[in-house]
Amino acid sequence: MQTEFKDSKGIQLRYAILKPAKIKPDTKYPLVVSLHGIGGRGSQKWEDNCAANKVLSQPAMRQKYPCYIIAPTVDPNQRWDGAPLAALIELIKSSLKEHPIDPSRIYVTGQSMGGFGTYSAILAEPHLFAAAVPVCGRGQPDQAKKIVHLPIWIFHGEKDSLIPPRHSREMVAALKKAGGKPIYTEYAGVGHGSWGPAYAEEKLWEWLFAQKRKDIKSKLTPKQVLQFFNEVMLGEWTGVDKETKKIAEKFTIVWKEKNKSVKMEFTVFEKGKITDQFTSVTSYDPELGLFVEKIDPGNGQPKGIRYLRWDPNSNNFNAELIKPKPRPSTDIKMSWNQIDSNRWNFKFQVTENGKKVFSREIIQTRTGEKTKK
Repeated sequence: MQTEFKDSKGIQLRYAILKPAKIKPDTKYPLVVSLHGIGGRGSQKWEDNCAANKVLSQPAMRQKYPCYIIAPTVDPNQRWDGAPLAALIELIKSSLKEHPIDPSRIYVTGQSMGGFGTYSAILAEPHLFAAAVPVCGRGQPDQAKKIVHLPIWIFHGEKDSLIPPRHSREMVAALKKAGGKPIYTEYAGVGHGSWGPAYAEEKLWEWLFAQKRKDIKSKLTPKQVLQFFNEVMLGEWTGVDKETKKIAEKFTIVWKEKNKSVKMEFTVFEKGKITDQFTSVTSYDPELGLFVEKIDPGNGQPKGIRYLRWDPNSNNFNAELIKPKPRPSTDIKMSWNQIDSNRWNFKFQVTENGKKVFSREIIQTRTGEKTKK
């Protein structure tokens, strides 16, 4: 069905929508947003706008992957940015109210100019989509950290002379450097038409429809950021192993830059002897919506990065090791549960291939002033 959407600023966006062949009661379906390239601008036939539409509209695919498809069309002089992109985002959010769409399974893909648009869409709304598939597009490597959490499968042709594959390679490298796990497929000998083999990949669709957006917590206010620094971090701390009752660590956290970042000096003990020492700096990244801790071992070892996610309601938080990245078979969990205003129960657990290989609990007690300078 072809129709039009007018956003809050009066911008009109022509689009087509394909619904699941059969809509079951009390069932919500994925939404695939399909963005065309330059050749699809001004087109009246949505089936020709993007190769993804042709694949997903086939009877066998509609039966295997029942979903909504939105295929918008921009005018001949427009691209997937500015007003058209803003209207598209509004259209997606409006569709959630009008159709039984699962808000945790919204996907976006596009070819060529639509590949550019795919990156633009997820950068504009990093937490709206569950996954993205840019095909022979070009992203913004300097913005990679904003979408590092998002599952992304990137495709390109090795012989693409219109949009060289270096653009996808650079984006993949930037995402990995920021801690992401993008998938990249580059077709040897293929030129600009890499969307043909890309959308023919059965594994792509299996992967795409398996993605589900994780719950995204709202970003912290400046007041909440200071609350975390002042009430959770600042001070002199001693950690005691819950099992052995021996001192396992001592650390001091002070302001590095008042109200913006803190510095920690950390010492690890084993049987009363110092076994390790390092420093770190923690600051809040408003784009990521979390705290970033940069660790310096100070002994020639590679520097590390941890993401700290704090829930101001429960006042508990956890950490994710971003760098160095654990092996694919290894999972490391770090969490802090508050006992009282000056005590935390820290849990550290390592699993390999689904089996727990190490765990430890430490009671961390603040022994010095919260606002020690």
